[in-house]
Parts: sequence; structure tokens; C-alpha cells
Amino acid sequence: MSAVRMFLASLIVVGTLAGSSTALADPPVIEPAPPIDDFTLAAGEVCPFDVFLEIVSAKGIFKFFSDGRFLVTGQLKVRLTNLDSPEKALALNISGPGSIDASGNEILLGSGILILFAGFDADGPALLFTHGRFEITRAPDGSIANIEAHGTSTDLCAALA
Repeated sequence: MSAVRMFLASLIVVGTLAGSSTALADPPVIEPAPPIDDFTLAAGEVCPFDVFLEIVSAKGIFKFFSDGRFLVTGQLKVRLTNLDSPEKALALNISGPGSIDASGNEILLGSGILILFAGFDADGPALLFTHGRFEITRAPDGSIANIEAHGTSTDLCAALA
């Protein structure tokens, strides 16, 4: 799996900041999020059919904190399409916010998409629309090793089938 895809998967997954900075901490560095290109998840990677992920609206902001955390805020709306049956499509608002700590683990709160790749991530393959608090632990290779869920998830492969 490409590093770009892993990065996109981390961006698409949304959440909230696990802690707050103190008054004495350095202020965060704020930058616009890089553009995200549309992409296709090949059959077997997450669903039994090709899924096209189209970025409908992306107006993200990155906030980098001095302790290594970063926060993604702003708007992110996507359309998912089953390429075998293009009439089966879903429009989703996955705006987050989302954060990742210095070790690459995520504490997610809000709505987002969680992509679990076949043969790489624990509990994969799966394509899930999540809402609530999801704590994601990454293995040293970047794969998702564990997910602790406090919320709901919808199987998007089933919804697009």
C-alpha cells in the first residue's frame, strides 16, 4: 500500500484533540491542509467491488502543536460510488475534526470514514462510516492494530452493494 494512501486514510478518519495546550505552550503552527485527490479503492482492498472516493468539498486546516500532536479541522465532504453499480453512491459529510498524537495514534470524535485494508489492518477489510469516539492504535508499520469504539459505525460496503 502506498504511503499516500495511508496518509489519505489517516486524513479521512476524523476525530478530536485528546488534550489541550496550556497557556505557556508554544502556539500551534496553522497551515491549510494539502489538497486531496479523488481515488479508487480496488476490489478486495476494502469492499468486494471497486469504490471511487470523490472529494466534493475540502477546506481543511492543520494545526501542528509543539508536543507532536496535530489537529485537522474544516470541511470535508465526499461521495463514494460502487463502480460496478454506479447508481449506488453515498454522499457523506466527514468533517471531523480529527487529531493524531506524536506516536501516530488517533483519538477520533465526530463523523468520518475508517478504511481498513485487507491483509494489513486489524479487522480489515472494511469501509466504515463512524460517528462517536474511536481510539485507534497504530502498529510500527503504520497499520491499524486496534480500534476501541464508543459510538456507531455503518458498513459502507454493505450500503453500496
